[in-house]
Amino acid sequence: MKEAKQGEKLETVQAEEIALSQVTVEIVEAEHVRMSQSAAQVVQATEISLQQGGVGQIAGENVSVQQGGAGVVEADVVEVNQGGIGCTRSRQVSINQGGAFFVSAEEAELTDTRSCVVVSRHVQGGPMRTGLLLAGRVEGEVEALMDTPKVLLAGLVAGTVIGGLLLLGRMLTRRS
Repeated sequence: MKEAKQGEKLETVQAEEIALSQVTVEIVEAEHVRMSQSAAQVVQATEISLQQGGVGQIAGENVSVQQGGAGVVEADVVEVNQGGIGCTRSRQVSINQGGAFFVSAEEAELTDTRSCVVVSRHVQGGPMRTGLLLAGRVEGEVEALMDTPKVLLAGLVAGTVIGGLLLLGRMLTRRS
């Protein structure tokens, strides 16, 4: 296992297992990464555990964020507790007492969470607040400014209005 010293700033760290505590790293590549009170630009690993730290971009299979944040996360399973994510694309997402800007997942469990956009086949949990919710099935207490039926209706109305304006414009230009 490779370990970095407290306060150290590193360019690239590569190893089978990496444990980082109170360090800043540009790129981390490993099978297993544990980060505590650390920051990184990019982390690529099979298993990633981030506690009280931040990462710009994460790519992996299983990602766990405890009281931390990440910009972009692409993983099979993502778990966030008391943290935040900018954008995540995964098979399964679980966010508890946190937030996300954009969530795209097959299964999303969102508890005491705020988000801007959630796109998922199945959303469960609550309470949850989101701006735009596109989901096949929703279970739990969810407050959405625009949910799937409202989005479909808004698209239909917008399409009709734009189509009508284009038709009117075409008719007026033919007369001239």
